[in-house]
Amino acid sequence: MKKTSRGSNTVNVKIIISLIVAFVMWIYVIGDQDPKNSQRYNNIDVKIRNEQVLEDKGLVLANVLETSVDITISGRTSVLYNLPWRNFSAYVDLSSVTEKGSYELSVAIQGIPDTVDLENVSPATITVEIDRITQQNREIQVDFVGELPQGLQLTDHTVNPGTVVVEGGENVLARIQKVGGTIDMSEREEGFSEVLTLRAYDDQGQEVTGITLDPAEVTVTAAIGNNYLLPVEAIVTGTPAEGFQIKEIQMTPANVAIISQGPTPVEKIETEPINIEGIQEDAEVTAKLIIPNGLISASDLETVQIKILVEPIETREFSVSTLEYRNRPEGLEVASSQGEQNVVVQLSGGKSIIQALGQNQIQLYVDLTDAVVGENQVTLQMDELEGITLEELEPTQWRVVLEEAPEEVEEE
Repeated sequence: MKKTSRGSNTVNVKIIISLIVAFVMWIYVIGDQDPKNSQRYNNIDVKIRNEQVLEDKGLVLANVLETSVDITISGRTSVLYNLPWRNFSAYVDLSSVTEKGSYELSVAIQGIPDTVDLENVSPATITVEIDRITQQNREIQVDFVGELPQGLQLTDHTVNPGTVVVEGGENVLARIQKVGGTIDMSEREEGFSEVLTLRAYDDQGQEVTGITLDPAEVTVTAAIGNNYLLPVEAIVTGTPAEGFQIKEIQMTPANVAIISQGPTPVEKIETEPINIEGIQEDAEVTAKLIIPNGLISASDLETVQIKILVEPIETREFSVSTLEYRNRPEGLEVASSQGEQNVVVQLSGGKSIIQALGQNQIQLYVDLTDAVVGENQVTLQMDELEGITLEELEPTQWRVVLEEAPEEVEEE
């Protein structure tokens, strides 16, 4: 048997010990010169993956409660120093979502190399709200703002098409108060057609986003006309009870603003017929306005309040001593008349009118158009008085004697 020399064993032991010492020294140097460290990266945007999967299931992403995360990684200082951190990305995957509701999804981080460790993600989950996709048909509302030039007014407008299909999450659509837009009328002087981009608004007037509108635009056609202020005339039928008459007809309003595309074809606006048959006391009625074709009520006024004032009829007698000779033939003059006899005049009318009537308002006359030289019997007449009826004149005939007027002598 061959024996190993004692000196050879000693050499081997020394080599092994040297290797161990070298390794320990290497570990020490590496740890001291390139230590392990941690690094934090903030505000990494969270992307959404597989959103198309939601659409295939009739769902839609309503909102994301967190949009970024912070991460902490650890590794050797030299590795961290040269780390391509711009390649880091974060995402949540929606492929597991199956129905409407609120979900907390884990945040996954990409771009972390194998030479470092991902220690922390904050927040580790992201809350997403999932809504069910639905559709609604909505009427389009157009708001006209701004003042037209004086004397002009919007008479009519049409929206083509008049409805829009709104698509989006159920919760979002529930917030929509109206769909439409605004058109400025300032300085417009004639009708127009204009393309209007549609938007949806909530009850606070804030625009609602995250929806689709079909169509996204509509055509608004507006007509502008002239504005006229016309008096209202009450049309009455029938007669009051015997011994009564209409004192006054009051209307509220007395005038109505009317819009016409051109010059107005009428000078007044009439009411529907009001039956006053047998009336003997004041009455108040609501009457519909009859707006002729082609005209529009500027204030959408359709009716007026009419107050009918009734009063009793009274008869009063006057004694009149003066009269006029009208249409005296040329070359003739009145030689004499019936004398100093007064004429008894009997008049009737509403109480308020007849009591306010003065004798000086009564004008009697005879018409001498057909009179000749000599004695003439002519009929007594009276000028008409508004609201007054002539019941009787006594006498009815008047004697007038005419003679030729003396010729005027020219002075030399």
